[in-house]
Amino acid sequence: MALHTEAFKMAFRVFLTAVEPLPTKFEDAGTKWAELYAGYAANAQADTANAQATTHPTHASIDTAANDLGGALADAFRAATSAAHLAAGMAAAFSTFWQAVKFEAKTEAGEVFATGNATNPGSPSSLQNKLSLFFSAFDPKANPPATAEHQAESIASLFDEWTRTVTVVNVINGQTMPAVELS
Repeated sequence: MALHTEAFKMAFRVFLTAVEPLPTKFEDAGTKWAELYAGYAANAQADTANAQATTHPTHASIDTAANDLGGALADAFRAATSAAHLAAGMAAAFSTFWQAVKFEAKTEAGEVFATGNATNPGSPSSLQNKLSLFFSAFDPKANPPATAEHQAESIASLFDEWTRTVTVVNVINGQTMPAVELS
């Protein structure tokens, strides 16, 4: 497993160009964004430097983090009064997502021999700046409207780039390993 950028872009493309209308309620929009991101994030992996183990997010922690993310995004959408305000709320929500995700590696017999936690959930200010630029670039009042395909490509690339800055510290058989970025 690894982060699948193209699949993530396709998921956003389908979401933004689907025949079905986009969510109109903040809760539904937050849930949909959280589902898209959690589906992508579930494939993350944290390789230790010496290849002793590759940890992956646990399904239970991804589900919990996605549920919390959906609520936090709904709150951010509801409270947004500007692109910058929305970007700040979303950046906080996505950074918090990774703090709830637990990583593990198992033997072929299914025994856990390595665990991991995100110690640096990406830079919220970096994500906030990128989101502010994204929302400003696609403001139909300021610029010609962009296609949904272009918006999907841009937002998925933005999140993929940021997600790869999240660092995880793995513990293998009781030994703490150096932090590694997600892949």
